[in-house]
Amino acid sequence: MQKKYAVVKIAGGLGNQLFQYCFARHLSLHLQVDIKLDISFYSRSTRSYLLEDFMVILDKVDREKLHNILKWKNLKLFKLINTLLPIKYKKYYREKVGADGIDKNVYEAKRALFFEGYWQNKGYFESSWKIIKKELRLKKRGDAYDALQKKIEATNAVAIHFRRGDYVSNERIFQQHGTCSVSYYENAVKKMSTIISSPVFFIFSDDIEWVKKNFVIKQPVEFVSNERVFSPSEELVLMSKCKHAIISNSTFSWWGAWLNEHDGKVVIAPSQWSKTITPKFINIVPPAWIRL
Repeated sequence: MQKKYAVVKIAGGLGNQLFQYCFARHLSLHLQVDIKLDISFYSRSTRSYLLEDFMVILDKVDREKLHNILKWKNLKLFKLINTLLPIKYKKYYREKVGADGIDKNVYEAKRALFFEGYWQNKGYFESSWKIIKKELRLKKRGDAYDALQKKIEATNAVAIHFRRGDYVSNERIFQQHGTCSVSYYENAVKKMSTIISSPVFFIFSDDIEWVKKNFVIKQPVEFVSNERVFSPSEELVLMSKCKHAIISNSTFSWWGAWLNEHDGKVVIAPSQWSKTITPKFINIVPPAWIRL
């Protein structure tokens, strides 16, 4: 008997949420089942669930409905027992990334009812991308968004994203990811300026005041980020409206570049995605992007 439902856990910031949604949406198409989203992470997190800013079609599942789907109320015990089972019998599946940066076994878990992971690889959804990308359009935009988009479209715009936030303030996260140096961005600007003509750099960051003080270049610059003006979702999509991109080692950055559909786009990404060598980041940067 074919299962009717499965659940994918959503956790983390907007970049992680988008990877998890795309995996879930591809799973729904691949397995032809109704996929629900477990967003219980946000009931105990300072982060916000932001997928509802987009035209996503997968529904959230509440705790009672989740228990009904899994037929278990003790989720910790449910997960523990399932870790001991062979893959074809698992009802709980946790991502296990292989040496090539992707979990190739996930689609063998045909009985799985609950999937947990970050799924940070385009390989999890690329074959369904033409369908999924239509669901990642903003539901609504503010006047400031429309005005800036017009300015972006009138120039040879390059988005630059500086990721700081918990990459700096949280020691554990800093030791894992680190931050891109100012020299990386300076070199990326020089590289970009040799490839394209008359660039205008639009700067996005979760610490824009730090960037204003520490990043000075001769080329035309516009500092965009302002939480009183733009939502995180608006900023991410505005990044994608720029013709080119210089990104940081963050999934938010990655999505700003991936959603960019301009022909001939140039994307520069850091050569080292994280401080720690881990398989899941090996192929996160597409081959067409320049690593610096």
